Amino acid sequence: MAASFNIVRKGYDTALVDEQIKRYEEQIAYMETKVNDYKENEQKLEDALQTFINKEASINNAIINAQISADNILLNAKTAAENIVQNAKKQAQATEDITNRRLHDIMRALSYQRQDMQDIRNEYDKVIMEFRKRYDTVLTNFLQTSDNGDFNIVDEKINSFEAQIKTMLSEES
Repeated sequence: MAASFNIVRKGYDTALVDEQIKRYEEQIAYMETKVNDYKENEQKLEDALQTFINKEASINNAIINAQISADNILLNAKTAAENIVQNAKKQAQATEDITNRRLHDIMRALSYQRQDMQDIRNEYDKVIMEFRKRYDTVLTNFLQTSDNGDFNIVDEKINSFEAQIKTMLSEES
């Protein structure tokens, strides 16, 4: 927003110049407030990211524990089957069938857990990529400068910037 000043004797009209400087100071104060708001929102997003990372670690631990449990169940089932075989072949066959069904169910459950983990990881990657893309877009739009190096503080750009942030926040909800 270029200002024009009336030329008076010995230079520009100081009242107009002071008034323009005051408007620029108000705009700068407003932008500083907006920057602080965006920094707070950035921290909230980083906290949400950390929550996702913690959930991922918990899911990984759950999968490891499930695998250990599956291994222990398999070991116990084989030991039981060997003892039963020694007592009676008929009983051993029935126990082995039950054990195989359990193993199949456990492996199927483990497969579902692995798929769920992959789905969560894919969703996590999408969230991170979308966050980075939006953060870059917002930052790029905010920091665009004019040919002489001064910041362009244009109402349309500010409104566009605010609309992007509102969209990002509403999609988080």
